[in-house]
Amino acid sequence: MAYFEKRSANTYKIVVSMGYDSNGKHRRVSKTVKLPENMSESKRQKELNTLCVLFQQEVENGLYLDGGKITFAEFTDKWLTDYAKKNLAPTTLVSYKIVLNRILPALGHITLSKLQPHHLIQFYNSLDEEGARLDGRFTPTKALIKYLEPLTISHIIKTTGISSKTCRRLKTGMATNYNTAQ
Repeated sequence: MAYFEKRSANTYKIVVSMGYDSNGKHRRVSKTVKLPENMSESKRQKELNTLCVLFQQEVENGLYLDGGKITFAEFTDKWLTDYAKKNLAPTTLVSYKIVLNRILPALGHITLSKLQPHHLIQFYNSLDEEGARLDGRFTPTKALIKYLEPLTISHIIKTTGISSKTCRRLKTGMATNYNTAQ
């Protein structure tokens, strides 16, 4: 059951009771809403009742995630279960899981509300460190790019057996998979 509490002049806390946990502790989920100042009392009551019903539906349907309490790892688990497995092709799902296995050790412990751009920048910068890329990708070194520069695509294809698309990617410094790099 949902209800609301007045917090300040136009601010209300909507609370949804979710029963009790295994230890007998009352479980509640809440969010704060702010209504416009110029609302009449009857419109305010109707709006709050509507917001209570909508919030209760979100909570009951598992659509509400509190960004202040859920970590990035918990969110990705929920996303994989509730969305990805139902809506993505199996090969896409596998590739997403591979990427997440690299990201989660670095960022998984951070709550969604605290995840900031500097966390992402720090993570991206860490990928440049030697041995940091564990996702099966290989980025050509400057020395390899310089070595490939005078060679023609057809020569590289004949000597390596890799596709022209991969040759072009390597010559321009773009990543390829680890097996091709071998």
